[in-house]
Amino acid sequence: MTTADVQSYFTVYQTLGGTSRIIAGGRYVDRFEYGISGWTMVTRRIHIDQRGDMSRHAQAAAPQGGTRV
Repeated sequence: MTTADVQSYFTVYQTLGGTSRIIAGGRYVDRFEYGISGWTMVTRRIHIDQRGDMSRHAQAAAPQGGTRV
């Protein structure tokens, strides 16, 4: 079995009142395995390295019947 480890970085911006601010930053650490069906992600670890004011993040109403994350 062949494996690959991948690290990706992300930044979360939020715009309120016309002002954009960074509210989080971090990285994903993923492991993939190659098998008969091709490459498959087998694990994902999410690391939040910088955390800002997230008190108003994702406060928009969820769609009817939807779920907030």
